[in-house]
Amino acid sequence: ILKTGKDEFGKFLPLVFESVGDYKNPVPAYLMILPIKIFGLGDFAVRLPNAIFGTLIIPIFFLFLKYIFRDKKIAIIGSVFMAISSLFIFYSRFAYEPLIGSLFSFLGIWFYMKFLDGKKVYAILSAFFLILAMYTAFSTRMFVPLFVAAISIFSLKKFKGNYRELLTFWGACAVLVAPLLYTMFFKSAGTRFTMVFIGHDIEFSRYVLLKYFDSIQDIPYLFFFWVQRYLSYLEPNFLFFNGLHMTTLDAFGLGLFYPFEILWFLIGIFTFIRRKIPHKDVFLIWLLTGIIPDSLTNNQQQGGRLLHIAPILIMISVLGFIEFIKWLKNIHNILLRFGLASIY
Repeated sequence: ILKTGKDEFGKFLPLVFESVGDYKNPVPAYLMILPIKIFGLGDFAVRLPNAIFGTLIIPIFFLFLKYIFRDKKIAIIGSVFMAISSLFIFYSRFAYEPLIGSLFSFLGIWFYMKFLDGKKVYAILSAFFLILAMYTAFSTRMFVPLFVAAISIFSLKKFKGNYRELLTFWGACAVLVAPLLYTMFFKSAGTRFTMVFIGHDIEFSRYVLLKYFDSIQDIPYLFFFWVQRYLSYLEPNFLFFNGLHMTTLDAFGLGLFYPFEILWFLIGIFTFIRRKIPHKDVFLIWLLTGIIPDSLTNNQQQGGRLLHIAPILIMISVLGFIEFIKWLKNIHNILLRFGLASIY
């Protein structure tokens, strides 16, 4: 690509890269060009873009929290939590396109919040980064349309009949996504969805239907199987102990979050519900739609596919941590306070 502008099949600057029975996303491939040119074809050059984007999300998360809460202390604590996140450390160490896609979708959602706050220029920027995420990873390719559709419905009341600004956002999204849709529907680049669709899940076929999914009568069974898969992403064992599958099944491993965050996470949920937080409806839509693409795939939970909702989960853990510290400070007995902190 760097020397001729063409891929191995002679296509000039392709929007998708043809592989063996599949198509690869363009953004990760193009991001590897310069590192490979400078450092040569090797592990370091291939992994470098992920390492860079995995590092960039830390200061971006700091600025995001500062914008939402108008509190520098929360932003600093949040950036520390992001820096030590087992999820981001793990997936920043090798070439993994959902990590890059999660950063783009994160920026797109943040800019949409700014757009809702009356900053019109962010409508275009939000559309750009959301659609760029679709060109980057398959998980965000399904998540972004769901998020845009849901958030647009909830945003109608915000604009109170003056839909020109919202139409600008929709129009930008439509123009930017059109080339990708063309390759998906007319160039066979959408084959991956049919390959990984939950209807082809071996557990569903073997233990639920006792046959292959091939009839409209099987849809009710598929729906309940999907609900079970959706809820499985919220299991404590997955979130805090074995979500990264770094050990054999059922052995103690490493979750998306550390076990010591369990208490903070629970406190954070109640804090999030009780506290008045700007754009809470956006956060809820972000979280609820973010699990859908991952739950529609034909395998067990995969932690990397939750990267695009990780900022919300980390934010909840941060809120819980801050409330926990406040509770400790309210204990007047110094020895008791120190003892509880030490035990924890």
